[in-house]
Amino acid sequence: AAVAGVDEADVDALARLLGGPEPVVVQLGLGLERHRHGGDAHRAVMAMAVLAGQVGRPGAGLMAEVGARQALSFTALAEAVLGGPPPPPARVLQMHRIGHDLLAAEPPVELLFVQGANPAVTAPNQEAVLGGLAREDLFCVVHDQVLTDTARYADVVLPAPTSLEVDDLVTSYGFTVQQWADAVVPRVGEARTNDEVALGLAARLAVDLGVVHAPADLARLLGGRASAADPLVDLEPEPVVPFLDVLPGFPDGRARLAPAPVWTPADDRWPLALLSPAGPHTVNSIFGEPGGPGAGRAAVHLHPGDAADRGIEEGQVVRVTNDLGSLTCEARLDPRLRRGVATMPKGLWCHELADGRSTNVLVPDHVADLASGACFNDTRVEITPLRSAP
Repeated sequence: AAVAGVDEADVDALARLLGGPEPVVVQLGLGLERHRHGGDAHRAVMAMAVLAGQVGRPGAGLMAEVGARQALSFTALAEAVLGGPPPPPARVLQMHRIGHDLLAAEPPVELLFVQGANPAVTAPNQEAVLGGLAREDLFCVVHDQVLTDTARYADVVLPAPTSLEVDDLVTSYGFTVQQWADAVVPRVGEARTNDEVALGLAARLAVDLGVVHAPADLARLLGGRASAADPLVDLEPEPVVPFLDVLPGFPDGRARLAPAPVWTPADDRWPLALLSPAGPHTVNSIFGEPGGPGAGRAAVHLHPGDAADRGIEEGQVVRVTNDLGSLTCEARLDPRLRRGVATMPKGLWCHELADGRSTNVLVPDHVADLASGACFNDTRVEITPLRSAP
């Protein structure tokens, strides 16, 4: 209780709830894993449910995204398109280490092709990312709908249509059904979709794609529908109950618990934990474009007690700092936050902030203890006042 900063009564109530006679479902949301100890945190919660007997019976269990659900098999797709096994895979570089890789990967990254992403804003360790994008010997192509911060570093910018302008095969978070979505407005200008660009490159490079000549052909190969008359496709038609119908790798039905999770204290030099969640206007960075609903809304939020300790008032201009960098913005006081926690929205564009840097200039690019995940929620900072509130 002391380490977690919660009341002992709450720990006791949780134990009684989990260990009681009624079935309990433990649901792990997204975000807990975005920390250097994210894997151990997940293991601890899962082990707690197992030890309490909340698995293997109706009404109880664990709900969590612990792996990538692929809407399609890329190997099967390649075999269907190419008529044989796919070529050997190229090296894999992690998106949240793009700054490091652009500056230090061996052999060097010579070509960067960006589609549907804005790494100048969304990737951790922003100073490294921007330094990598600014390399004179990097050829950068950005295929997007708007002139993003990343596109400002590009050698070539290709126009992309919006989702309203194209026919597409779509799925979504947590669903196992694919469906065909028809365009609802005419295409603007010479914009091309990701599929069309890939097909065009294949034609220029004399790659034989067999029966694939258009995105609709890909849809047919993936089992989707190519016309409004075809049915939806359920990728997982048979319902299963985890830990009842399916046991994760334990033929005898017994769970194996790994060694106890570990915890280490944070760096005292940076006393505040900075979280960068989605804001009401920046679910992702596309909404932060100039003139968009999320533009120009940069502010750091902190608890009034933490603000008072630092002589910070509502609306005061402050500097948020750590070992990676700093940025200047206004302070907003929010009593709903825990002491020791500050927040600043993700998805803010660089040129909308005074320093030409956004939240991720403070976010480290080290990786989590399991699966090498990104550690967006492992950011420690200090906040200091610069001048009086307006």
